[in-house]
Amino acid sequence: MMMHGTKYYVTRGQNDAVFNDEAYEADRLRLDAEARKSMAEKSSKEVQIEDDPNSNPNAWKWVIRKRVWDLMEAHNIAQFPRPVHHRIPNFIGAPLAAKKLSELEVFNKAKCV
Repeated sequence: MMMHGTKYYVTRGQNDAVFNDEAYEADRLRLDAEARKSMAEKSSKEVQIEDDPNSNPNAWKWVIRKRVWDLMEAHNIAQFPRPVHHRIPNFIGAPLAAKKLSELEVFNKAKCV
């Protein structure tokens, strides 16, 4: 086996490159784990708002995110990729939610989302 242009393709013959699903998936899982670990470390530092009333008000984002992620997992409404923690999750009903959002006046007037 030889690498062909990218680490996800394996050359089996002179003109026969095959996508290596296992290498891709292993790399995706490794990178995903690294990103989740980094975000978890950041969130744990910021969530200390409960102990310090003068802490960063943006820390509440992490409290709310964790509650939503936990709820999505507990009620099994999350879709691939899972787990949903530390990412913008895909969920059952996402297309309908997007459609409804696009119909809101405040969304249509927004200059930045």
